[in-house]
Amino acid sequence: MLHRIQSCIRKNRLVLATGAGFFIITCALFLKTARYDFVDLDDGPYVFANAHVQQGLNLHNIAWAFTSMRDAGCWMPLTWLSYMTDSLLFGTAPGVFHAVNVVYHACNAALFFLLLWVLFVRQPFTTVDGKKQTFSVKPSVCAWAACVCGALFWAVHPLRVEPVAWVSGRKDVLSTFWELLALLCWVESIGWRSANKSLGRWTSPETWQRMALICFSLALLAKPTAMTFPVLAALLEIMLTRQLHAHRFIDYAYIGLAGCLMAMVSQRSGGATMELTSVPLQGRLLNAIASIGLYARDTVHPAALAIPYLHAWPLHPVFLGQGLVICALAGILLAGLIFKEGRHIGICFGQRWHSLHRLLGNQEQAASNQFVSRFLLAGLLWIVVAITPMLGFSSFGYHSHADRFTYIPAMGLSIILTGGLLAVTRRFCVAGVLSSCGLLVALVCLARASSQQMTYWENDETLFTHTLQITGDTNKVAHQQLGIYYFRKHDDLATAVSHFGKAIDLDGKRVPSHFHALYAIMLAEAGQLQKAQFQTRLAEQKQLKGNLFQQAECFTAHGAILLADGNSASARDYLNWAVVIAPQDADAHYVLGNVALKTGNIEEATQEWRKALEDPDRRYEFLRIRVRN
Repeated sequence: MLHRIQSCIRKNRLVLATGAGFFIITCALFLKTARYDFVDLDDGPYVFANAHVQQGLNLHNIAWAFTSMRDAGCWMPLTWLSYMTDSLLFGTAPGVFHAVNVVYHACNAALFFLLLWVLFVRQPFTTVDGKKQTFSVKPSVCAWAACVCGALFWAVHPLRVEPVAWVSGRKDVLSTFWELLALLCWVESIGWRSANKSLGRWTSPETWQRMALICFSLALLAKPTAMTFPVLAALLEIMLTRQLHAHRFIDYAYIGLAGCLMAMVSQRSGGATMELTSVPLQGRLLNAIASIGLYARDTVHPAALAIPYLHAWPLHPVFLGQGLVICALAGILLAGLIFKEGRHIGICFGQRWHSLHRLLGNQEQAASNQFVSRFLLAGLLWIVVAITPMLGFSSFGYHSHADRFTYIPAMGLSIILTGGLLAVTRRFCVAGVLSSCGLLVALVCLARASSQQMTYWENDETLFTHTLQITGDTNKVAHQQLGIYYFRKHDDLATAVSHFGKAIDLDGKRVPSHFHALYAIMLAEAGQLQKAQFQTRLAEQKQLKGNLFQQAECFTAHGAILLADGNSASARDYLNWAVVIAPQDADAHYVLGNVALKTGNIEEATQEWRKALEDPDRRYEFLRIRVRN
């Protein structure tokens, strides 16, 4: 058997070598992110402020990973285990988590190339009635180049930067890794005659189906949006054979439904969704239409990428008109393709075959070669199916859309691109070569744009400053993150007050209690005592009953105001109460250190600042210099 495996590798050495090349090229492009810091937008609760992840793998943390619903607003036990494995094996430095993200994305690039090769270049296989399909093309330099261009277009596009450069994007790259493996297994399970056919029962359709089911389950454990796998697998089966064995999808449908239910429960329990009354169905529909238009624009011209994009309801979202036009054109094209191809598609329920329009009396007609319409239909439907869970119909957060949501849907566009190059090459060889050369030039430009986009992810300052430049001065999340960054890490009080004040004003009545308290501390240090007292009153009004952390934040705000007013003794009383209620609260220890410094007790100040630095949320980084001195 080992000899047969070696023979299989020799026969496919060009494909395997190309896959390895994809891995190396993708790593080389994205590895610069390994020098970057964490971003204080989800990276805290996901990694650096998560005690379970910091401790690494153990039985208690494994149990937590499978039962945690609230910590990330998403049920993703396999992603949690991945983070814990990184901590156990490589430590907790940010570069470790960035590098692992890059490795997963590089693996995905290689796997996607293999999937394109299997879909378009593998030799014809036998259908149910014994006839040969003619969908695939013979291996050639042009076919190889088309698959390379299609996979590279997906791998190096600037829209891929967000899920790779963001540590919290691990769930996207990890889930896609297992979903691509599941799709490759599924293609084998539908009767594809591969080069390793002689391996016997280990490559039987039943074995490949079981492997696909396992990989699909792991993809769901990484991120529930992998629930679309059964539909994507059905699209590939129809694309390759024009036949669909519906009974084979029953197990996958049950598992996908379970993943859908877990996603809904975890998002609601984790507070990652808005009520329907906040953004009604009309607003969600308009946002979905605009998002499709924005994704199309950013795919063609990725010059305005940022995070996060905030929804504008009750105002109409930007790019709504263009989104309507794009959706209308795509809908007309899809309707035409479905009408053309649907009457040739056979669907098997039990032992009976049906077509979308009528019973298939002529299997030879069903197996006729309609190369262009088939890959175009499969690619468009792939995009529609994969993007639907991210359009916000059932769940809706503060973002209107996100670059990371295109990670799997964009593969549909690469399927269309690869098939288009092959179709052109079949009829006009010279035109195909010229098209490939032109696309390679475009790919180089996309890689350069991705490299530039990665530089914005170096830290909070570079990322959210860029976000304000792209989305405008009304992005409350960007102002909020910059305010926290300048106050706690750079000790730039004036800039911190400016940004955080804008975030408070933009958010209006929805500002949570602890943000009012933090803003009060900033204002007190800036000497704006009346504004600080007003923010403290707002924090107390919005304080939830029984929430000790919010109560401690209010006490800390009072202490900061009293300290700025020269009443150190009363300030110390409030701050001592805050420390009793929340012993690990860095804000209270920071202000207590300032009280000790003002009273001349430098040793006590140093001790309190050291306690502030122990906060797992990495607050008050500038205090490290004070403590050392």
